[in-house]
Amino acid sequence: MQGKGGGKAESAQATGTNPSSLQEAVSVARKFASKKLGQPIPTVNIPSQAASKPTSDQLASKKELTFKITAVSQPLKNVKSSGPVLYTDAKNISSCLPLLAAQYSGKTVVLASLSEAEKSSTIPKGMRKLLQSGQAPLYEDAKNNFFLFGSSAIALYFSNENFRGGSCDFKQAEMLQWLQYADNTVLHAVSSWVCPDADSKILKHGSVNNSKEKCIKVVNYLDRCFFMKTFIVGERLSLADIALFCSLLPLYQNFFDSKLQKQYPHVTRWFKTIMHQPDVVKVIGVVTLCNRISKN
Repeated sequence: MQGKGGGKAESAQATGTNPSSLQEAVSVARKFASKKLGQPIPTVNIPSQAASKPTSDQLASKKELTFKITAVSQPLKNVKSSGPVLYTDAKNISSCLPLLAAQYSGKTVVLASLSEAEKSSTIPKGMRKLLQSGQAPLYEDAKNNFFLFGSSAIALYFSNENFRGGSCDFKQAEMLQWLQYADNTVLHAVSSWVCPDADSKILKHGSVNNSKEKCIKVVNYLDRCFFMKTFIVGERLSLADIALFCSLLPLYQNFFDSKLQKQYPHVTRWFKTIMHQPDVVKVIGVVTLCNRISKN
């Protein structure tokens, strides 16, 4: 790469003025790593540096994700309450899961503005620590001195026994499995396609297509799961279904058009079943599915 020598051999660094040799440099690095680790190293594909005209997918991906939860559609204020408080922001999709869990389990939760809480000097110490975590939403029950962060943990806490798997250890483990999959895999794949960094200096050639492939792979897996299932765990709607639904919601609203929906009929049938549930409509509102991706 016409770079300067020096440095330690074990340092994974490479700089130079000849980026056309990058693939060759990566190949050498792979061989070195494989020799050191004693096992094969997966191939890494480096995007071409040649300038190319953005695809319609890339152009469409630059629009911001808009998401509205009916339950938090009004401006949120700083709330002082001795009962449970969920600190969130109106367009934070992570709020969807705990709100639905509370709705299905008959729990009453006061909503408060997360941004207002960050400015407050009177919140409890436990809540102050949660704010430093950088997570959202946040949950506070000052009366019982309970504090939680993260949508999955809060939703699990809000859910009644039946909604989170009953007394069966395996069902509870299965529920946790899908909660983790929805949060760590599904939502990550959806977010990387629906709302990647819109900065043209950061948006790399092929990155949107790669994100789309990862997302389609997840949807394809779920489509196979729902081939013979109405719900993902057991015979009734549960927290696991709600978690998957919330993670897929931005995809079906923004990018998963009617053509793609027909290609994956089983997961789409399940998704529509969930979105029409009265409790879901009460919290999220009427969901409008994407019919056609805009090319503007």
